[in-house]
Amino acid sequence: MNRYDLLGKGMFPETLPPCFISSDLKRALGGIIRDLDRNYLNRGRSTVYARYNGTKHDGNRRPYGTPNPVSYFNTCTFIAKNWSTFSEKYAESSFSVGTPQIASATDDRAIIVPSLSELSSKVSAKIHYAPYILKTDIAQFFPSIYSHSIPWAAHGKEQSKVDQQKDSKSNTFNALDFLVQNVQSMQTRGVLIGPDAYRIIAEFIASDFDKKLEDRVGDIIVGAVRHVDDFYIGVRSEVDATVVLSELRNILQDYELQINDTKTRVINGLHPIDDLWAQ
Repeated sequence: MNRYDLLGKGMFPETLPPCFISSDLKRALGGIIRDLDRNYLNRGRSTVYARYNGTKHDGNRRPYGTPNPVSYFNTCTFIAKNWSTFSEKYAESSFSVGTPQIASATDDRAIIVPSLSELSSKVSAKIHYAPYILKTDIAQFFPSIYSHSIPWAAHGKEQSKVDQQKDSKSNTFNALDFLVQNVQSMQTRGVLIGPDAYRIIAEFIASDFDKKLEDRVGDIIVGAVRHVDDFYIGVRSEVDATVVLSELRNILQDYELQINDTKTRVINGLHPIDDLWAQ
């Protein structure tokens, strides 16, 4: 992972017109990069991000955000230095079909995330012949992520609560918790929608959900797929679906997150799993 790719190709939301580019930021920050690397945890001033409201593929509106370039650069630096830890966490999930991959030099973005158009075939392949499918998602996932849950996913909740220092030697992801807050006026609730770095962070946390869910009720799951915050879980009965949903609800509540009840349902395994707009 190259921090300059995250900065130069992954700072602005994809929904902005192509005239919004950040490719020149590496040169623009060139004179202060050494100072940023040395003092990234000791900067006394948090920053405010620029808000932007746009539409999603299904026509619903979504709040996007563009961070201050200096604050975002520090976040990119941490991710690049700790990319192996991110990769190891992603590998723990057997459910995810949206794991960020490092893009090539010719790609427009810093990371490549499988699109929703691929979801239907992947769900069909992974849930096999499950008679029932539990379909659910996380309510307001990005805006509801608690920044402290970043070290929880990396080090465990109990260990993280014992040592919350941003420069901790044992809980190194405390630093990323601080950097995320620093981008948004030290708010602990939510991460920005749009920049690639926060897509990486969200997947890091969600991969921990997958591992915990499989550890607890993997014996009654026929097969499962998660794409960002959408879950498709194949089970043998409606009773099993209720058990899995209850356990997933408990896991999310431990991270201060909630199931989106309005989008939660158990469907027949023979029915199409994707939405009408995707079909």
